[in-house]
Amino acid sequence: MQKGIIGIFDSGLGGLSIAREVRKILPSEDILYVGDCGNAPYGDQPEAFVIERVLKISDFFLKHNAKAIVVACNTATAAAIDILRTKVSIPVIGVEPALKPAVLNTKTGAVGVMATTRTISSERYQKLLNTYNPDNKVKVVSMKCSGLMNCVENGAWDAPETIDLIEKYTKPIKEANADFTVLGCTHYPFLKKQISKALGPNVMVYDPSPAVA
Repeated sequence: MQKGIIGIFDSGLGGLSIAREVRKILPSEDILYVGDCGNAPYGDQPEAFVIERVLKISDFFLKHNAKAIVVACNTATAAAIDILRTKVSIPVIGVEPALKPAVLNTKTGAVGVMATTRTISSERYQKLLNTYNPDNKVKVVSMKCSGLMNCVENGAWDAPETIDLIEKYTKPIKEANADFTVLGCTHYPFLKKQISKALGPNVMVYDPSPAVA
């Protein structure tokens, strides 16, 4: 086994959903996790700021002998992963909304995506849409779920305000008769139970964490 740590980071606690899966399948690896909580959420920050944080945290990992870096944040992946890959020589793994399996497997012809405003608005997300749904044959309901990440950061997973936000953001997805919903923020798997309940039993909620791991 190659010596060195696997560096995993996110704007806050959300990336722990990926770190948890990495630990399951790579139990002997040394993991160094950084939650940049003081600057969360990245989804509300300018792109240049996100890029600066990604490069600074990655430099921290390299000083601790990182052999791989996981950008466990959809927003940071969209904003900075291409730049980061030009700066380092070790593998860099990112995370982005899992549109491909949702579009390929939908039976109703509609899928939902729940993500931050910056992820949904990013050029990288638009490229995903163009790649996996070029003819718009599948209706993709892209929901900018402002405030939902903060509910996870605050530990308010079952709080009334969290449930209200989930109901608000899942309503258009249900109205479109979507049978798949993609969690496009690494914070959202911690709310998977609540989101699944709001969407109902006929909707598959896709958590990308195992695939990233």
